[in-house]
Amino acid sequence: MSIQEKAQEALAYFTEVNGRVVFVPDREPPLWYRRLLPNDAVYQSVYDILCCLADGTEPEEAVDLLSQKTRESDLLRWLERYPYAPDYIDEAVELWGYDNFCQVVGKAYYLYLWSVANVLAE
Repeated sequence: MSIQEKAQEALAYFTEVNGRVVFVPDREPPLWYRRLLPNDAVYQSVYDILCCLADGTEPEEAVDLLSQKTRESDLLRWLERYPYAPDYIDEAVELWGYDNFCQVVGKAYYLYLWSVANVLAE
């Protein structure tokens, strides 16, 4: 199954309610898909990358596009709600050093988006 086909299949487990992306809990997703969704804090970012990949965008281009268009408020919400964000921050500091807080969180989010794309590529 190609990454585009996986992304298209995964989108079937999401729905939009009042402009908010939510997971459809009454459907049992495959194991590779459950690994993407530790909690509802990540639904929007997973949904966004799935949309890009389902449309045929290459993973690298999708990650670059989404990480560049993410607002600081979105990054802070991701940091607050995603339990593994500190791990990505540590990795970002290891890779690129510390310049300022918002840039480090942005780089951590970039790494997180790559991890989502990598799950689909497996």
